[in-house]
Amino acid sequence: MLRQLPSTADSKTRSSLQLSRKLGLGSCLPSTSDVKTVTTPSYHAYVAYHSGRAIDLFAGFDDGALEYVEQYALSGMGLPLAVNPDGTRLYASTFNKLDEGEIDRIDSFSRNPSTGELQNLGSTRTVGRLTHISVDKSGRFVLGASYFSDLVVSHKIQPDGSLDEAEFSFPTGRNAHHIQTDPSNKYAFVPNLGSSQVLQLKFDAETGEFSYNDPPAVEQPAGAGCRHIAQHPNGTLMFLVNERDGSVVSFAFDAAQGTLCELHRTSVLRDPIPQAWAAQIHVSPDGEYLFASERNTHVLTRWRIDPVTGAFSEKTTIDVARNPRCFDIDPSGRYLVLTGLEDNLIEVFYISIKNREPKRLSKITSHREPSWVEILPAQNPNGDI
Repeated sequence: MLRQLPSTADSKTRSSLQLSRKLGLGSCLPSTSDVKTVTTPSYHAYVAYHSGRAIDLFAGFDDGALEYVEQYALSGMGLPLAVNPDGTRLYASTFNKLDEGEIDRIDSFSRNPSTGELQNLGSTRTVGRLTHISVDKSGRFVLGASYFSDLVVSHKIQPDGSLDEAEFSFPTGRNAHHIQTDPSNKYAFVPNLGSSQVLQLKFDAETGEFSYNDPPAVEQPAGAGCRHIAQHPNGTLMFLVNERDGSVVSFAFDAAQGTLCELHRTSVLRDPIPQAWAAQIHVSPDGEYLFASERNTHVLTRWRIDPVTGAFSEKTTIDVARNPRCFDIDPSGRYLVLTGLEDNLIEVFYISIKNREPKRLSKITSHREPSWVEILPAQNPNGDI
Protein backbone atom coordinates (compact mmCIF):
# COMPACT_ATOMS: atom_id res chain seq x y z
CA MET A 1 0.00 0.00 0.00
CA LEU A 2 1.29 3.47 -0.88
CA ARG A 3 1.62 6.20 1.72
CA GLN A 4 1.61 9.87 0.84
CA LEU A 5 4.33 12.39 1.45
CA PRO A 6 3.82 14.32 4.70
CA SER A 7 1.88 17.57 4.63
CA THR A 8 3.77 20.74 3.77
CA ALA A 9 3.09 22.01 7.29
CA ASP A 10 4.98 19.15 8.96
CA SER A 11 8.52 20.22 8.05
CA LYS A 12 10.33 18.40 10.86
CA THR A 13 8.72 15.07 10.08
CA ARG A 14 9.09 15.71 6.36
CA SER A 15 12.84 16.32 6.46
CA SER A 16 13.50 13.12 8.44
CA LEU A 17 11.41 10.72 6.42
CA GLN A 18 13.00 8.26 3.99
CA LEU A 19 11.60 6.09 1.26
CA SER A 20 11.68 2.32 1.43
CA ARG A 21 14.76 0.96 -0.36
CA LYS A 22 12.91 -2.21 -1.37
CA LEU A 23 12.61 -2.69 -5.12
CA GLY A 24 9.33 -3.44 -6.83
CA LEU A 25 5.92 -1.80 -6.87
CA GLY A 26 4.77 0.03 -3.84
CA SER A 27 7.94 1.59 -2.39
CA CYS A 28 6.62 4.15 0.08
CA LEU A 29 7.45 6.40 2.99
CA PRO A 30 7.93 4.58 6.29
CA SER A 31 7.02 5.97 9.69
CA THR A 32 9.56 8.18 11.43
CA SER A 33 10.48 5.27 13.71
CA ASP A 34 11.53 3.18 10.73
CA VAL A 35 14.37 5.34 9.35
CA LYS A 36 17.31 3.30 8.09
CA THR A 37 20.93 4.12 7.34
CA VAL A 38 21.40 4.52 3.60
CA THR A 39 24.37 4.56 1.24
CA THR A 40 25.55 7.54 -0.77
CA PRO A 41 23.03 8.55 -3.44
CA SER A 42 23.99 8.58 -7.10
CA TYR A 43 21.61 11.39 -8.09
CA HIS A 44 19.24 14.03 -6.75
CA ALA A 45 15.73 14.52 -8.13
CA TYR A 46 13.89 17.83 -7.70
CA VAL A 47 10.10 17.73 -8.10
CA ALA A 48 7.97 20.89 -8.47
CA TYR A 49 4.21 20.91 -8.01
CA HIS A 50 1.58 22.56 -10.20
CA SER A 51 -0.80 22.96 -7.25
CA GLY A 52 1.78 23.79 -4.63
CA ARG A 53 4.39 26.40 -3.92
CA ALA A 54 7.27 24.03 -3.27
CA ILE A 55 10.08 21.83 -4.58
CA ASP A 56 10.69 18.41 -3.03
CA LEU A 57 14.23 17.03 -3.00
CA PHE A 58 14.74 13.25 -3.36
CA ALA A 59 17.95 11.24 -3.30
CA GLY A 60 18.23 8.40 -5.84
CA PHE A 61 20.23 5.26 -5.19
CA ASP A 62 21.88 2.60 -7.32
CA ASP A 63 19.21 0.04 -6.42
CA GLY A 64 16.53 2.30 -7.94
CA ALA A 65 15.09 3.55 -4.66
CA LEU A 66 14.30 7.18 -3.83
CA GLU A 67 14.76 8.82 -0.44
CA TYR A 68 12.74 11.89 0.46
CA VAL A 69 15.09 14.58 1.81
CA GLU A 70 13.52 18.00 2.20
CA GLN A 71 11.08 20.56 0.81
CA TYR A 72 11.80 24.13 -0.28
CA ALA A 73 9.29 26.96 -0.59
CA LEU A 74 8.61 28.75 -3.88
CA SER A 75 7.12 32.18 -4.52
CA GLY A 76 4.29 30.63 -6.56
CA MET A 77 3.07 27.43 -8.22
CA GLY A 78 6.07 25.37 -9.26
CA LEU A 79 6.47 24.54 -12.93
CA PRO A 80 9.67 24.28 -15.00
CA LEU A 81 13.04 23.98 -13.32
CA ALA A 82 16.48 24.58 -14.82
CA VAL A 83 20.09 24.18 -13.66
CA ASN A 84 23.37 25.81 -14.63
CA PRO A 85 26.11 23.77 -16.34
CA ASP A 86 28.08 22.90 -13.19
CA GLY A 87 24.97 22.04 -11.16
CA THR A 88 25.54 24.63 -8.43
CA ARG A 89 22.47 26.77 -9.23
CA LEU A 90 18.83 25.82 -9.70
CA TYR A 91 16.07 28.08 -11.04
CA ALA A 92 12.30 27.70 -10.83
CA SER A 93 9.67 29.47 -12.94
CA THR A 94 6.63 30.17 -10.76
CA PHE A 95 3.04 31.05 -11.68
CA ASN A 96 1.14 33.37 -9.40
CA LYS A 97 -2.36 34.75 -8.85
CA LEU A 98 -2.26 37.74 -11.19
CA ASP A 99 -5.86 38.70 -10.39
CA GLU A 100 -4.83 39.10 -6.75
CA GLY A 101 -1.93 41.41 -7.53
CA GLU A 102 0.82 38.78 -7.54
CA ILE A 103 3.42 38.62 -10.32
CA ASP A 104 5.11 35.72 -12.08
CA ARG A 105 8.70 35.17 -11.04
CA ILE A 106 11.86 33.11 -11.35
CA ASP A 107 13.18 31.85 -7.99
CA SER A 108 16.95 31.33 -7.67
CA PHE A 109 18.73 28.79 -5.47
CA SER A 110 22.29 27.77 -4.76
CA ARG A 111 22.81 23.99 -4.68
CA ASN A 112 25.18 21.85 -2.65
CA PRO A 113 26.38 19.21 -5.19
CA SER A 114 27.11 16.71 -2.41
CA THR A 115 23.88 16.85 -0.40
CA GLY A 116 21.58 18.35 -3.05
CA GLU A 117 20.35 20.91 -0.52
CA LEU A 118 19.14 24.27 -1.81
CA GLN A 119 19.48 27.80 -0.43
CA ASN A 120 17.17 30.54 -1.65
CA LEU A 121 18.96 33.41 -3.38
CA GLY A 122 15.90 35.53 -4.10
CA SER A 123 13.04 35.92 -6.53
CA THR A 124 12.97 37.96 -9.74
CA ARG A 125 9.88 39.25 -11.53
CA THR A 126 9.69 38.41 -15.22
CA VAL A 127 7.76 39.55 -18.25
CA GLY A 128 5.29 36.86 -19.25
CA ARG A 129 4.39 33.57 -17.61
CA LEU A 130 7.32 31.28 -18.46
CA THR A 131 6.27 27.74 -19.39
CA HIS A 132 9.89 26.67 -19.87
CA ILE A 133 13.26 27.92 -18.69
CA SER A 134 16.84 26.81 -19.36
CA VAL A 135 20.35 28.09 -18.67
CA ASP A 136 22.58 28.89 -21.63
CA LYS A 137 25.74 26.83 -22.10
CA SER A 138 27.98 29.56 -20.65
CA GLY A 139 25.96 29.63 -17.42
CA ARG A 140 25.55 33.40 -17.70
CA PHE A 141 21.85 33.68 -18.61
CA VAL A 142 18.53 32.11 -17.67
CA LEU A 143 16.35 31.87 -20.79
CA GLY A 144 12.57 31.57 -20.74
CA ALA A 145 9.71 30.87 -23.16
CA SER A 146 6.24 32.28 -22.55
CA TYR A 147 3.28 30.40 -24.00
CA PHE A 148 0.88 33.12 -22.85
CA SER A 149 2.85 36.18 -24.02
CA ASP A 150 4.37 34.80 -27.28
CA LEU A 151 7.92 35.74 -26.42
CA VAL A 152 11.28 34.56 -25.08
CA VAL A 153 13.36 36.33 -22.45
CA SER A 154 16.86 36.26 -20.99
CA HIS A 155 17.96 37.27 -17.49
CA LYS A 156 21.64 37.73 -16.68
CA ILE A 157 22.91 35.61 -13.79
CA GLN A 158 24.73 37.63 -11.13
CA PRO A 159 27.99 36.39 -9.53
CA ASP A 160 26.08 35.15 -6.47
CA GLY A 161 23.65 33.15 -8.66
CA SER A 162 20.67 35.49 -8.38
CA LEU A 163 19.12 37.08 -11.47
CA ASP A 164 19.31 40.62 -12.76
CA GLU A 165 15.91 42.32 -12.72
CA ALA A 166 16.53 43.70 -16.21
CA GLU A 167 15.69 41.31 -19.02
CA PHE A 168 15.81 41.13 -22.80
CA SER A 169 12.59 39.98 -24.50
CA PHE A 170 12.04 38.91 -28.10
CA PRO A 171 8.74 38.17 -29.89
CA THR A 172 7.98 34.68 -31.17
CA GLY A 173 5.17 32.93 -33.01
CA ARG A 174 2.07 31.85 -31.08
CA ASN A 175 2.59 30.03 -27.79
CA ALA A 176 6.35 29.69 -27.35
CA HIS A 177 6.73 26.54 -25.26
CA HIS A 178 10.44 25.70 -24.91
CA ILE A 179 13.85 27.28 -25.38
CA GLN A 180 17.26 25.64 -25.67
CA THR A 181 20.64 26.77 -26.98
CA ASP A 182 22.80 24.51 -29.15
CA PRO A 183 26.16 23.08 -27.94
CA SER A 184 28.07 26.08 -29.34
CA ASN A 185 25.73 28.51 -27.49
CA LYS A 186 25.45 30.59 -30.68
CA TYR A 187 21.90 29.51 -31.58
CA ALA A 188 18.62 28.97 -29.76
CA PHE A 189 15.58 26.91 -30.75
CA VAL A 190 12.01 27.70 -29.69
CA PRO A 191 9.08 25.35 -30.44
CA ASN A 192 5.88 27.40 -30.91
CA LEU A 193 2.85 25.28 -30.06
CA GLY A 194 0.20 27.58 -31.53
CA SER A 195 1.91 28.30 -34.85
CA SER A 196 3.40 24.78 -35.23
CA GLN A 197 6.94 25.88 -36.00
CA VAL A 198 10.37 25.75 -34.41
CA LEU A 199 12.04 29.15 -34.37
CA GLN A 200 15.73 29.22 -35.30
CA LEU A 201 17.34 32.13 -33.46
CA LYS A 202 20.83 33.53 -33.12
CA PHE A 203 21.92 34.02 -29.52
CA ASP A 204 24.49 36.56 -28.33
CA ALA A 205 26.10 35.01 -25.26
CA GLU A 206 27.67 38.34 -24.30
CA THR A 207 24.46 40.39 -24.18
CA GLY A 208 21.75 37.72 -23.88
CA GLU A 209 19.99 39.06 -26.98
CA PHE A 210 18.19 37.06 -29.67
CA SER A 211 17.79 37.69 -33.41
CA TYR A 212 16.30 35.68 -36.27
CA ASN A 213 18.45 33.19 -38.13
CA ASP A 214 17.98 32.50 -41.85
CA PRO A 215 15.58 30.83 -42.30
CA PRO A 216 13.86 31.99 -39.10
CA ALA A 217 11.79 28.83 -38.55
CA VAL A 218 11.21 25.18 -39.43
CA GLU A 219 7.56 24.55 -40.19
CA GLN A 220 5.51 21.57 -39.03
CA PRO A 221 2.07 20.46 -40.29
CA ALA A 222 -0.75 22.81 -39.30
CA GLY A 223 -2.08 21.89 -35.87
CA ALA A 224 0.88 19.66 -34.96
CA GLY A 225 1.63 21.77 -31.87
CA CYS A 226 5.42 21.98 -31.45
CA ARG A 227 6.17 21.50 -27.74
CA HIS A 228 9.66 20.39 -26.64
CA ILE A 229 13.03 19.56 -28.22
CA ALA A 230 15.92 17.33 -27.15
CA GLN A 231 19.51 17.32 -28.35
CA HIS A 232 21.57 14.24 -29.15
CA PRO A 233 24.88 14.05 -27.23
CA ASN A 234 26.84 13.91 -30.50
CA GLY A 235 25.63 17.41 -31.40
CA THR A 236 24.45 16.49 -34.90
CA LEU A 237 20.80 15.61 -34.21
CA MET A 238 17.79 17.19 -32.53
CA PHE A 239 14.38 15.73 -31.78
CA LEU A 240 10.97 17.40 -31.49
CA VAL A 241 7.74 16.20 -29.89
CA ASN A 242 4.53 17.70 -31.25
CA GLU A 243 1.82 17.92 -28.61
CA ARG A 244 -1.41 17.84 -30.62
CA ASP A 245 -0.75 15.16 -33.25
CA GLY A 246 1.69 13.10 -31.15
CA SER A 247 4.39 13.10 -33.82
CA VAL A 248 8.08 12.82 -32.95
CA VAL A 249 10.55 14.20 -35.49
CA SER A 250 14.32 13.87 -35.93
CA PHE A 251 16.35 16.68 -37.48
CA ALA A 252 19.90 17.00 -38.74
CA PHE A 253 21.54 19.97 -37.06
CA ASP A 254 23.91 22.11 -39.15
CA ALA A 255 26.26 23.44 -36.48
CA ALA A 256 27.85 25.96 -38.83
CA GLN A 257 24.55 27.58 -39.87
CA GLY A 258 22.48 26.86 -36.77
CA THR A 259 19.63 25.32 -38.78
CA LEU A 260 17.55 22.13 -38.73
CA CYS A 261 16.61 19.78 -41.57
CA GLU A 262 13.89 17.17 -41.02
CA LEU A 263 14.98 13.54 -41.36
CA HIS A 264 12.42 11.08 -39.96
CA ARG A 265 8.99 11.10 -38.34
CA THR A 266 7.16 8.68 -36.02
CA SER A 267 4.44 8.80 -33.33
CA VAL A 268 4.51 8.63 -29.56
CA LEU A 269 1.11 6.92 -29.64
CA ARG A 270 0.57 3.18 -29.39
CA ASP A 271 -2.54 3.47 -31.60
CA PRO A 272 -4.02 6.48 -33.44
CA ILE A 273 -6.44 8.69 -31.49
CA PRO A 274 -8.34 11.85 -32.54
CA GLN A 275 -6.33 14.21 -30.36
CA ALA A 276 -2.93 13.56 -28.81
CA TRP A 277 -1.53 15.36 -25.78
CA ALA A 278 2.20 14.67 -25.93
CA ALA A 279 4.44 16.20 -23.28
CA GLN A 280 8.14 15.57 -22.60
CA ILE A 281 11.07 14.26 -24.67
CA HIS A 282 14.62 13.21 -23.68
CA VAL A 283 17.60 11.40 -25.20
CA SER A 284 19.45 8.91 -23.01
CA PRO A 285 22.94 10.10 -21.96
CA ASP A 286 24.63 7.52 -24.21
CA GLY A 287 22.58 8.70 -27.19
CA GLU A 288 21.18 5.24 -27.92
CA TYR A 289 17.52 5.76 -26.99
CA LEU A 290 14.86 8.47 -27.25
CA PHE A 291 11.94 8.72 -24.81
CA ALA A 292 8.67 10.69 -25.06
CA SER A 293 5.45 10.78 -23.00
CA GLU A 294 1.77 11.24 -23.92
CA ARG A 295 -0.99 12.36 -21.54
CA ASN A 296 -4.27 11.25 -23.14
CA THR A 297 -3.31 7.57 -23.28
CA HIS A 298 -0.86 7.83 -20.34
CA VAL A 299 2.13 6.19 -22.00
CA LEU A 300 5.91 6.41 -22.18
CA THR A 301 7.44 5.44 -25.53
CA ARG A 302 11.04 4.50 -26.24
CA TRP A 303 12.88 4.16 -29.55
CA ARG A 304 16.38 3.13 -30.48
CA ILE A 305 17.86 5.93 -32.60
CA ASP A 306 20.53 5.82 -35.28
CA PRO A 307 23.17 8.39 -34.24
CA VAL A 308 24.03 9.15 -37.86
CA THR A 309 20.73 9.08 -39.76
CA GLY A 310 18.34 9.92 -36.92
CA ALA A 311 16.15 6.95 -37.89
CA PHE A 312 13.79 5.40 -35.30
CA SER A 313 13.55 1.65 -34.58
CA GLU A 314 12.52 -0.85 -31.88
CA LYS A 315 9.59 1.20 -30.63
CA THR A 316 8.35 0.19 -27.18
CA THR A 317 5.34 1.75 -25.42
CA ILE A 318 4.42 1.15 -21.78
CA ASP A 319 1.57 2.35 -19.56
CA VAL A 320 2.53 4.82 -16.83
CA ALA A 321 0.85 7.06 -14.26
CA ARG A 322 -1.94 9.29 -15.58
CA ASN A 323 -0.87 12.58 -17.15
CA PRO A 324 2.89 11.92 -17.42
CA ARG A 325 3.66 15.60 -17.88
CA CYS A 326 7.37 15.36 -17.16
CA PHE A 327 10.22 12.92 -16.74
CA ASP A 328 14.01 13.03 -16.57
CA ILE A 329 16.87 10.55 -16.85
CA ASP A 330 19.66 10.19 -14.30
CA PRO A 331 23.22 10.98 -15.49
CA SER A 332 24.21 7.29 -15.58
CA GLY A 333 21.37 6.52 -17.99
CA ARG A 334 20.06 3.73 -15.78
CA TYR A 335 17.00 5.33 -14.20
CA LEU A 336 14.09 7.40 -15.47
CA VAL A 337 11.93 9.33 -12.98
CA LEU A 338 8.43 10.26 -14.19
CA THR A 339 5.70 12.40 -12.63
CA GLY A 340 2.02 11.52 -13.04
CA LEU A 341 0.23 14.83 -12.49
CA GLU A 342 -3.31 13.38 -12.38
CA ASP A 343 -2.44 10.41 -10.15
CA ASN A 344 -0.14 12.39 -7.82
CA LEU A 345 2.56 9.78 -8.40
CA ILE A 346 6.30 9.69 -8.94
CA GLU A 347 7.50 6.53 -10.72
CA VAL A 348 11.05 5.18 -11.10
CA PHE A 349 11.98 2.99 -14.09
CA TYR A 350 15.12 1.00 -14.86
CA ILE A 351 15.94 1.72 -18.53
CA SER A 352 19.45 0.43 -19.25
CA ILE A 353 18.70 -3.21 -20.07
CA LYS A 354 19.34 -3.53 -23.81
CA ASN A 355 16.44 -4.67 -25.97
CA ARG A 356 13.99 -4.78 -23.07
CA GLU A 357 11.22 -2.37 -22.16
CA PRO A 358 11.65 0.00 -19.18
CA LYS A 359 11.02 -1.80 -15.88
CA ARG A 360 9.06 -0.01 -13.17
CA LEU A 361 10.95 -0.28 -9.87
CA SER A 362 8.87 1.85 -7.55
CA LYS A 363 6.09 4.40 -7.34
CA ILE A 364 5.52 7.03 -4.69
CA THR A 365 2.41 8.98 -3.80
CA SER A 366 3.47 12.63 -3.94
CA HIS A 367 2.00 15.98 -3.05
CA ARG A 368 -0.71 17.28 -5.38
CA GLU A 369 -0.01 17.53 -9.12
CA PRO A 370 3.74 16.89 -9.55
CA SER A 371 4.51 18.82 -12.73
CA TRP A 372 8.27 18.85 -13.22
CA VAL A 373 11.27 16.70 -12.33
CA GLU A 374 14.92 17.69 -12.75
CA ILE A 375 17.75 15.23 -12.05
CA LEU A 376 21.35 16.10 -11.20
CA PRO A 377 24.31 13.89 -10.25
CA ALA A 378 25.15 13.60 -6.56
CA GLN A 379 28.76 14.49 -5.93
CA ASN A 380 30.54 12.97 -2.97
CA PRO A 381 32.54 15.23 -0.58
CA ASN A 382 35.76 14.40 -2.48
CA GLY A 383 34.30 15.84 -5.66
CA ASP A 384 33.64 12.54 -7.45
CA ILE A 385 30.33 11.76 -9.16
